[in-house]
Amino acid sequence: MKKMSLALGAMMMCAAAASADEPIITFKTNIYDTYGATNKFHFRLGATTTDYFDVDCGYGTVEYEI
Repeated sequence: MKKMSLALGAMMMCAAAASADEPIITFKTNIYDTYGATNKFHFRLGATTTDYFDVDCGYGTVEYEI
């Protein structure tokens, strides 16, 4: 439990320290190497107010509204 609390605290500090142009989370996968063009994965994000997030799939960022 103590390790989990320390990890959560470290993640929160990193998120607070990141500037507006720095990613808070980076997700990398090799799913294309494993499954080819038929690969699929999903992200679900929710918010109580309108907000935006950027996704960069290697061809530049695309902004999405949540």
